[in-house]
Amino acid sequence: MVAPEGWKIVELDEVAIIGDGLHGTPEYDKNGRYFFINGNNLQNGCIVVDINTKRVNFNVYEKLDNHFSLDTIFMSINGTIGNMAYFNNEMVVIGKSIAYFNSSKRISKNYLFFYLQNNQLLEYFYEALTGSTIKNLGLNVIRKAKILLPPLPEQRRIAEVLSDTDSYITTLERLIAKKIVYSYTAFYTGVLTRGLSSRPFSESKPAGRPHGRPNLIRIMPAEEVMKTRLYILISSFIVFFSVAALLPAKGKGDVPQERSREVVVYAYDSFASDWGPGAQVVKLFEEETGYKCTLVSAGDAVQVLTRAVLEKKAPQADVLIGIDGNMIEAAKKQGVLAPYKRELAEKLIPADLVPDKEWFVTPYDWSYFAFIYDTASSVSAPQSLSDLTKSAYAKKIILMDPRTSTPGLGFAAWTRAVFGDSYLKFWKALKPNILTMAPGWSEGYGLFTKGEAPLVISYTTSPAYHVEYDKTDRYQALIFPEGHIMQIEGAGLVKGAPNEKGGKAFLDFLIGEKAQSVLPLTQWMYPVNPAVVLPDCYRAAPKAGKALSVKASDLEKTVREITDLLAK
Repeated sequence: MVAPEGWKIVELDEVAIIGDGLHGTPEYDKNGRYFFINGNNLQNGCIVVDINTKRVNFNVYEKLDNHFSLDTIFMSINGTIGNMAYFNNEMVVIGKSIAYFNSSKRISKNYLFFYLQNNQLLEYFYEALTGSTIKNLGLNVIRKAKILLPPLPEQRRIAEVLSDTDSYITTLERLIAKKIVYSYTAFYTGVLTRGLSSRPFSESKPAGRPHGRPNLIRIMPAEEVMKTRLYILISSFIVFFSVAALLPAKGKGDVPQERSREVVVYAYDSFASDWGPGAQVVKLFEEETGYKCTLVSAGDAVQVLTRAVLEKKAPQADVLIGIDGNMIEAAKKQGVLAPYKRELAEKLIPADLVPDKEWFVTPYDWSYFAFIYDTASSVSAPQSLSDLTKSAYAKKIILMDPRTSTPGLGFAAWTRAVFGDSYLKFWKALKPNILTMAPGWSEGYGLFTKGEAPLVISYTTSPAYHVEYDKTDRYQALIFPEGHIMQIEGAGLVKGAPNEKGGKAFLDFLIGEKAQSVLPLTQWMYPVNPAVVLPDCYRAAPKAGKALSVKASDLEKTVREITDLLAK
C-alpha cells in the first residue's frame, strides 16, 4: 500500500475503538425494550428489526460495556461478513456477530463507513477468516488492518462525493436489474456486478486459475440485495477521490504533454490480474506503437463504468475494458463513451459478434454459457436442462445469483428462452437441487473445483483451462439440445479522453491478431478475430448448437420472480 502525498497509512485501532457484542445467548424477554441484533439486522447502512427479532431487558443491556454514540458504526463479523450500519441511538444489544467501531477525532465516521467496504480491505478480512462452517472475523485482525488516512477535510469530501453518488448507483442498479438482452440471433450479454456479497466482488470469467472460497452463500431476498450497492461504489475508489480527480474538465485539446504518449486503460480485475491477459496485451501494444500504456485495475465491470461516470467532467482514462451489452446502454446514457470504429473492422469481426452497431464498444471476446460436469462424480451427466430437476441431482448444482453474476443471469435467460412462460415451474423443481447460489463466478467455480458439487454454471470454454494447466479432461462442458446463450465483451473509447488518439490506437490493437492471440490462454474466452488459431486445448471446448436469446422486458421479470421464488 502506497499513500498519496499528504495521506497516512494507519492501523484501524489507531483511529477507532473496536470491540464486539455479547458472547453467548442472552435470556430473551418478549416484553423487553431492547432488540438483540446480529449481523443480519445490518442492512444498507441501517439497523433493521422485525417481529421476529428477539428482545432483551435492561439487565442484559447493562451487562455489556458498550459506549455507543453517533460516532459508532456496526459491521457483521460472524457468518455473514461485511454488513454495515450506522448507530443512531437505537435501543439495541449487539451479539458477538457484530463489531462496533467508535471513530476518533482523526477519522470521519462517514469516511470510515465507506472505507470498511473497500475491496482490498475486505479481501484482507476474508483471507483471515476462521471457522469451517460458520466463518468468523477476529477483532485482532480488524484492529491491525491498515487503511489510508487522508486529512480530515479530504476525508469529508470523499465521503460526501460517495454519498452523493449513491443516488446514481441506485439508478444504475435499476438498469442492471433490467438486464437488457439484445434479441438478435446468437447474442446475449449481461451486466457483471461482481459479487455483491461474500466477495466484494469481482465477478470473473474463466480467466487464469479458477479460485474461490468454499463458503456457501444463501439466496437473498430482492430487498436485501440493495444493501450491496455501496460495495459496487467503494471497492476501487478510495485513492481515486483525491482533489485532483474532482477538478473541472479541461477544454478540448488540452492534453498534458506527459499524457500525449501515454494511454490509460481501466479494466476489471480479472483482465488486469497477474493471470489475466492485460499485462501481455499492454506489453505487446507498447512494443508495436511506442505508447506507454497504464492498465488500471478498477474492480469489476460495473465499477469500471461507475468510475468513468464519476470522472466524466475530467476524464482520466482513455479506454474502458469490459463493457457488455447492458453497460453499453448505461454508458451511452451517461455520456462516457465516444463511438469509434477501426477502419475495415467489419472484415476482422463477424457481424454476429458486434453488439453495438454504432460502435460505442469494440468487441474483443465471447463464449457460451454452459454447465460444467465433473466426470469423477458418482452421478451421471444430465442430458438437458429438464434433467437438472431430477432427484439424482439433489444439492449437486452450483449456480450464481442472476442479480450479481453474468453466468447467473445467463442461466436465468437460458431457462426463460427454453421454457417460456413455464420457467418458474422449472425453477421450483430445480430448487431442491441447488447447493448454493454464489454471488459470482469465482466463488461458485471455486466450490466446484473443490469438489463441493459435480455441476456448475460456467462457459463452454472452461474445460480448455483444465486441459492446458491441469492436464485433465475431467471437467467437461455439457451441450444441451435446447441451445445456449452467448456473452460478448467489449472495450470503449472514453468521451473526452485525455489521449483520444492513443485510445483509438489501443482499440485497433485489441482486435488485431497479436492481442487476440493472447486471450485464449488468459481470458479463457474465444477471440472475436477468427484469424486467430486456437490452442489445442480448445478442442475440449465444445461448440454450442442452437443460439438462444431473450427480450430485455421478459428478463427483468424473470430475474425478479426467480430470486423471489428461491428466497422463500
